[in-house]
Amino acid sequence: MRVLSTVFILCLYFVSALAAANEKLNPYQIIHDPFAMPILQKKPVLDSEAANSEHKALTKELKLFSTLRAGRRSMANVSGRILKIGESIEGYKLIEVYERSVILIKKQQRTRLTLDGTDE
Repeated sequence: MRVLSTVFILCLYFVSALAAANEKLNPYQIIHDPFAMPILQKKPVLDSEAANSEHKALTKELKLFSTLRAGRRSMANVSGRILKIGESIEGYKLIEVYERSVILIKKQQRTRLTLDGTDE
């Protein structure tokens, strides 16, 4: 029994030492997911026609992967990010979640993303 407790204490010591050493090596380490899709940002356009084409281009960059309907706790996976109702991605706020689509709003312009990739 004494051997097991000694082994347990040594394991805890090594785990805590490794964790402390990892923090001391680089406390300003940037955490990056190499599998995440890059999100490109575009410059704002003043012309209304150009703004509509930019709006369509941005919604093409946003892609709906899945939805989870649970009333006020509904969620959606938009471009690899899990969003709850009320959260935003690239300035678009998620306001409604349906079985195969979601409604996003930006500057009072509503956009529907669907699982098959079409938007309205």
